[in-house]
Amino acid sequence: MSLFLGVLILCISDSVRGYIIGDRRLDATYQELGDLNIGGLFSFSEFDQNFVCGERVSLDATAIIQTTEILVARIREINMDADLLPNVTLGFVFLDFCSNVQSAMIQAKRFLPRSDPSDYTPTNQSNYLTSYKVVGVIGTSINHVTVPISILFGGAGIPIMSAWDSGSDFNDQSKFPTFLRQTTSFWEILKTMFNVLELSSIEVFSILLEKRLEDMVEIEKIREQSEVSNLCLIELVQVTVNSDFEDIVVGLLSGMSKVVLAFVTSISANFLVQAVHHLEAGDQFLWVVTDTWLNQGIISGMVMLTSLGPYNNKQVEAESVLANPWFQKLLNQFHCKNEDCSQGHVASITDIEAVNKEALEHSIDIFAMGLQSLLKEHCPEAMNAEATACFEKHYTDFIKYLSSDVISTYQENIRNDEIYVSQIIIRHDTDGEKETLNVPIGSYTVSSEDASFIEPLKLDMLDFGFKDTQKAAKCQPVCSEREYTKAFHCCWSCVRCLDHEIVVVNNTSCLKCPSFQWPELKDGKFSECRMIEPTVYDLDTPTAVAFLGAALGSCLFAMMVLGVVLTHNKPKERDAPMWLVVLQLNATVCGYFSVPLYLLPPSKLSCTSAIALFLFSFYVQYAALLLRIIYVYKAQVGVVKTTPQLALILIVVIIIEISVLLLLYLSKPIGLIKNQPELSRKFVELFCFFPVRIVAFFLLVTILQLLMCSVFALKLQSGWYGYEHSRFILTYIVLALTGWVVFLPAYFIAEHNRIKMHLLIIALLVNHTGCLMLSYTPRLIMRICVKKGISSYDQFTTFRKSILVSKMKSIDEKKKSLTPPVKLKTPSPVSPVEILQPSTETVSDEHVYSSSV
Repeated sequence: MSLFLGVLILCISDSVRGYIIGDRRLDATYQELGDLNIGGLFSFSEFDQNFVCGERVSLDATAIIQTTEILVARIREINMDADLLPNVTLGFVFLDFCSNVQSAMIQAKRFLPRSDPSDYTPTNQSNYLTSYKVVGVIGTSINHVTVPISILFGGAGIPIMSAWDSGSDFNDQSKFPTFLRQTTSFWEILKTMFNVLELSSIEVFSILLEKRLEDMVEIEKIREQSEVSNLCLIELVQVTVNSDFEDIVVGLLSGMSKVVLAFVTSISANFLVQAVHHLEAGDQFLWVVTDTWLNQGIISGMVMLTSLGPYNNKQVEAESVLANPWFQKLLNQFHCKNEDCSQGHVASITDIEAVNKEALEHSIDIFAMGLQSLLKEHCPEAMNAEATACFEKHYTDFIKYLSSDVISTYQENIRNDEIYVSQIIIRHDTDGEKETLNVPIGSYTVSSEDASFIEPLKLDMLDFGFKDTQKAAKCQPVCSEREYTKAFHCCWSCVRCLDHEIVVVNNTSCLKCPSFQWPELKDGKFSECRMIEPTVYDLDTPTAVAFLGAALGSCLFAMMVLGVVLTHNKPKERDAPMWLVVLQLNATVCGYFSVPLYLLPPSKLSCTSAIALFLFSFYVQYAALLLRIIYVYKAQVGVVKTTPQLALILIVVIIIEISVLLLLYLSKPIGLIKNQPELSRKFVELFCFFPVRIVAFFLLVTILQLLMCSVFALKLQSGWYGYEHSRFILTYIVLALTGWVVFLPAYFIAEHNRIKMHLLIIALLVNHTGCLMLSYTPRLIMRICVKKGISSYDQFTTFRKSILVSKMKSIDEKKKSLTPPVKLKTPSPVSPVEILQPSTETVSDEHVYSSSV
């Protein structure tokens, strides 16, 4: 739909002017104007990213010059014919669209009729392109360019003639009302190819097919047609211009058939010829091709089929070639300025080997015959300018005259009467000189389906023997244990099943194995599904070693902290009862013991033990932490410490948590589950299943306890007593909360349960190690102080106070040295306790608070 809208806009824009704006490089035309002119669009120059039209010529430049010279020669012959158009001179205008669709549309607009009858000739400094009045256009051989310009010309009523194989792109006459094709249908060409193979005793073949929208329909018809002709289609390969043609040729070399029927575009044909020559595989195949291969290169032994006339030579005048401005551009690119050089290029162009010579000449003939019919009916006596005016008045009816009975019969003889078959033979003489021969094989009469004129192909120049291409050997291969046979007419092909599929008993299809099962060999085929042995965790992997090492190191660190706590057990040095501190440390150590249980091969006992130790560790640790903070907070506000009440609270909290967990466990117990993450992989993991409700309850209680701890820790931070503890504990609480916030989404979105297990272990190691380092930092500092000779809490407090007093005295001495002496009142004695009290005045950064440890 977008293509039609774009073409419609192009038709409307600039329609009231006799000229269009464009790059002046596009104005390089080959023209010889007459009373009535025929247009042509050719891809002579290469496209340039910086300019609309590049300076270099295209790969088909020589063939395009030959094509234009055939057309020019025929137009001049018509002008010399006194009977066909006696009073009218026929001219031509050929435009270069520079191998680009956009510039092709610009050039096509120059052929559209304008409402302004006056002609406009741009000056040398102008950016306007000249428009031309034409009776019809000779289209290009590039299909993806021909499609949009055919729609454009169809809307304006301008006939466009194609002398190349257009495939099935232009079958819809409603879409291309003025497109006139001169090629035989795809199916007639295919039928002729089958006749050629049958006469040459070739039974198996492959096909290269250009990928199009109607592929499935064409493929089924090809298979049906091969069955009718009793031929075996081994392989059908679909290609595009972006395909890797070397890979395609390598695949054909390893295949069963060395006979290839090619239905591809001219661009794909060019790439394919290059790949064949690069791999030196020309004599390894028999290529049977259509006229899309014209001027794209030849391969030894290649068989060409065309409805455009027999393969013959055509001589054109050297003077006409030298006058062609495109030929001059070709000489400039080769820096060919002397006469000897130019004459060599002229000689290579004037002797034309063109299969479509007949079609090109007949295209001009059809336009001339249509003009003759139109002028005879509307203005039989018109001459020169009068004939031009008469045609412009009735140009919308011109397509009807091209479709008249006389011309249709004439055109039918070109299109559908005969298909010519010839074979390319390349021979080398004793001197190493190469001789290319085009040997006619015969022709196929479409109307009567007579193929009696076709002779067997010459196969002795190729490096493979067709005598050995038996159906049983080539068409019925032995399939591997993972392949089944897909039967076609007279042969089958091997179709590979996927890794997780089995070959069904009757060897005709594949079947997927159920979950937790994998194909196994039985009677020479992967035809039976068996259970997959679950994969257990390997303790030798780097991940498992790292987890075990981290758990062991953390356990040793916990023992060291426990030793420090037990060593300094004086009541003044405790921030909580000894039993509470020891309980928290033991719970931490129990958590580390759950790590190896997670890594053991899963069983119901190991899973239950691991999760029990995990939950017990966190519940006791967080409950003890909360009670420790409450204990310090009560000491700060002056409440008497009551150890039995704290123990009772802890017991009640743990009992409630355990009771809820037991109820949840009874409703959905912990068990083992198998999982196959990907059905296409032979991998089944066995893992512990922790119900979501248990995990959710654990996270809820954990986060609530941490939030309560944070409240009391903030209260402690505002007071003097317990400031050191509050600072470190609050850091640990922030760390724990951040860890659980990260853990939540990572755990619940993890696809593999092994990853979930890793997340549980990481969460435990980070949390417990952080607790050891931050909750007991004051104890560790005290241990360092003991090594310095401070053996008790009182000595440590006096040591901190003496440091603070000395620093304050040094500050006072500095102030005295900077200010003149002033008589001051004798200060009253100040106790050390009053020195340590907070002041409302600004205190320097060196004034550090002291706290109890």
